[in-house]
Amino acid sequence: MTTTHLTCMTYNIRLGIQEGIPAIAHVVNQHSPDLLAVQEIGDHWTMGPEGDSTHILSTHINLPHYHHVKAITQHDNNHYGHALLSRYPFEIKNESTLPQDKDEPRKILHVELQHPELGPLHIISTHLSWIEDRDVQGQLLQEYAHKLISQGHHVIIMGDLNEHEHEKPWLKALLETFEDADAPQQRKTFPSKEPRIRIDYLLSSRGKWSEALVPEETSASDHFPVISTLHI
Repeated sequence: MTTTHLTCMTYNIRLGIQEGIPAIAHVVNQHSPDLLAVQEIGDHWTMGPEGDSTHILSTHINLPHYHHVKAITQHDNNHYGHALLSRYPFEIKNESTLPQDKDEPRKILHVELQHPELGPLHIISTHLSWIEDRDVQGQLLQEYAHKLISQGHHVIIMGDLNEHEHEKPWLKALLETFEDADAPQQRKTFPSKEPRIRIDYLLSSRGKWSEALVPEETSASDHFPVISTLHI
């Protein structure tokens, strides 16, 4: 039987305000992911490096296919959100705003990625709320992902879920269905200086993850990245 694989990485980069996008790229390039989900990234945003950070990051890490989710827009040309960067082409299937009451706007991105050996993969990238909105957003994420599974799709969830309590119903439901890349160790990912909670995830509905890497990178961002290779 032939085993195919996909190396995935999720990383909340805090806009690159600590050491810039080149420092983020240096961390990424140490692991050569095929697919990278980035949270807290700007496009001519009012904080952080100038310019389109997703495009700049793409040129530094050789992931040519990318999309920036503009969760917040100011003055028409200043955008903040999360992004997906890939070695392989993908088609955007859905980009929608999550329910919002008290926190800033949040969005979910769903793409269909065409892998040369694995075939179509359905990727969900998101950054959920830090405060009260998270539970309703998480429930929507869980329902959306399980609907895709019920349709026969292979689903991968990547991102900062901002939830560390595994007994929350929506997260518990996801962890009962999905392979959690760092389930054996459940290492804390935030804040990077003194990590106390685990909120950054790689989840897959099929296959097995290799042992996850959670590098203790303290200078480039306030989160640790999570990297693992999915084997089918």
